[in-house]
Amino acid sequence: MYVAGAVEVFTSLTILIVLRVWAFTGTPTIGGSSARPASDFSRPRTTSLAARHSSASLPALHVFVNIIAAHWQNWLAQLGARVATEAAGRAPAPANLSLAPWSPEQTEFLEQLGDLVRRAKQSYEDLSLKDASLAIHELVDRAAAFGAAQAELAGIASLASQRATGLALELAAARTLATIVSPVMPVFAEQLWRALGFTGPVRWTDNVDGVPPGQPIAVAELVGRPFFPGLIQVA
Repeated sequence: MYVAGAVEVFTSLTILIVLRVWAFTGTPTIGGSSARPASDFSRPRTTSLAARHSSASLPALHVFVNIIAAHWQNWLAQLGARVATEAAGRAPAPANLSLAPWSPEQTEFLEQLGDLVRRAKQSYEDLSLKDASLAIHELVDRAAAFGAAQAELAGIASLASQRATGLALELAAARTLATIVSPVMPVFAEQLWRALGFTGPVRWTDNVDGVPPGQPIAVAELVGRPFFPGLIQVA
């Protein structure tokens, strides 16, 4: 089940995206938002979003936040379904680079993940939650697009090794999401961490680590767990 505190932080992170985008596009902003330390960011808010942003902007915020939440939920559900049907619920092994070179898209995606980890780390060190939120949301966007493109290789016998690599990289992206979101959404990060088959606390790493080949994935959790409520109220 989802946790209210995680939804609160997710909503705030998403609103920071809106503020950043509107600031750069010249569209009138909906209010100020200063960066805060991650430890402070997860504390209960004492003022409502309605008090901090113009009421005319709330309908757009409401739609945007719920679209983004559904985007996260759908990607994780699709990933779980792919692992269940294509890899019998276990993390596949990526191709050995010395035997079967990865496609340019796969190599580029791994590089993108590494860049996003570096950006997230620097953002936390700079106490810039706006920049951290951009890195977090961009990771999900890129992973969802990569996963959908790589899924087209499923069922092609001659590309089985390449398909396994793509699925392994998508799982690595989910692991990376759990890592970089953990400072601000620790409960969500732990739920995702467990669904990926890990035990113990989420561990930060500066590298992009995959899910060990053969590790059981809780695909039912990825597919069926409501990480977010069906409707997030922005108020």
